[in-house]
Amino acid sequence: MTTIIDEERAEDIMEFVMDNILKDTEVLTDEHGGYSDLSAYFKHTRVNHSIRFMGENGENTNIVESYFSRFRRLLRGQVHQIGAEFLYLYAHEIAYREDTRRWDNRRITRDMLSRMLSLEDNDKKPRFRGYWGQASRSNGGSFLGLVV
Repeated sequence: MTTIIDEERAEDIMEFVMDNILKDTEVLTDEHGGYSDLSAYFKHTRVNHSIRFMGENGENTNIVESYFSRFRRLLRGQVHQIGAEFLYLYAHEIAYREDTRRWDNRRITRDMLSRMLSLEDNDKKPRFRGYWGQASRSNGGSFLGLVV
């Protein structure tokens, strides 16, 4: 799940987590102070990057680091600037690229086409729409843009 949180404050993080994460979920984070309250509600494992990059049992935050790396490369190499209004669209695009990084081109193409041509919305597999879909977004519909 990809979302934009305005600030990394504990209150904002907790509000998002409590609304979107199942109670029995194991949550893995780094040592950021905004994650401290998670331990009261979830099995919470922290990786202390000042000591090492993995926890005692091999747990790590590499997938998150990979996501942020892809996002930074998008900013530096392709779009150079993103307005706050469209930030979530690019965040979803990078999440999709991260999720499909090991797929071959045929599988990605088929998946994208099935989403673009779908007539129904599905929260587990949102369909991609072109920029003409903005009216749907303002009416509360899901909107996931893809820039290829």
